[in-house]
Amino acid sequence: MNRFSKFSTDELLAEIARRRNISVSLRPILKCEYCKHFKPSEKPDDTYNPCAMGRKMEFRMPEGPTDRDGDWGFYLRCCPDRVSIAEL
Repeated sequence: MNRFSKFSTDELLAEIARRRNISVSLRPILKCEYCKHFKPSEKPDDTYNPCAMGRKMEFRMPEGPTDRDGDWGFYLRCCPDRVSIAEL
């Protein structure tokens, strides 16, 4: 007898999603502006994507007007195309 047979498909999928969400939240945040694929723009429009590889990034807002050196900007928790500027 399979040890998972006592669980429904929905219960198994919920457990997989829960574990994935935990592992994603533990990954370090990779700031996109330190990647060679990051393309800043002076005049971004609604279709602007600063990632040359087309990845959908998140944006963390500054805490306030005095947060100049804070941990904010475009980021991804996991990016298979990331090439650090320091590695070039």
